[in-house]
Amino acid sequence: MRPKKDRCVKFNPGVTYFKPRGIPLVKLREATLTVSGLEALRLADALGMSHEEAGKSMKVSRAIFGRILEKARKNVAEALLFGKAIKIEGGTYELHTGENIMMKAMILCDDKKVLSELAITLEENNIDIEWAKTGELALSMIVEQKIDLLITYESLKDMTGIELVKKVVLINPMINCVIASKLSSKDFHEATEGLGVLMRLPLSPSKEDAEKLLSHLNKALGK
Repeated sequence: MRPKKDRCVKFNPGVTYFKPRGIPLVKLREATLTVSGLEALRLADALGMSHEEAGKSMKVSRAIFGRILEKARKNVAEALLFGKAIKIEGGTYELHTGENIMMKAMILCDDKKVLSELAITLEENNIDIEWAKTGELALSMIVEQKIDLLITYESLKDMTGIELVKKVVLINPMINCVIASKLSSKDFHEATEGLGVLMRLPLSPSKEDAEKLLSHLNKALGK
């Protein structure tokens, strides 16, 4: 039998036990959710990734990811339907979080699929991802937590990407900002002059574009 390959997990759960109210411990049955199963739920159900995207993030095939997700959903469903406790533990995985995460990036876009290739490449390079759909939500999050890289689509529900960057610079000028825009290089430079924007991305960035961004980012950080 071929040995199982470690699944790449990028979320370390702070809570690992969920108990239904009103059932004594002596009568309580448990359902076990593996750490890799929880990661599959996070990627597919919380972040809305496709099986292919999530499989890349966990460094497994699409088919294997599908099986991990199916088993995780079944275990959670049985716990909810039959009053079982959920214990999160075990599984074959390698944790890529905590001290291994070098930076945190925030990505703003109405449709995650448009920037999914970019997000996957960043995660593969140990950059943690936060998603937001509006500029105001992003600004509130920037105040509350450390963000190293902000990537925004050219137009959001409540403001343009350039308007957002102008506000971000006032809050924290150390955040590296990137805008996905259809503007030409010349027009983009004129529109963002003085804002210190790291680079312009195409509206549907490829893996190659993501690697160029990483190169620009490393240079900006002196790496």
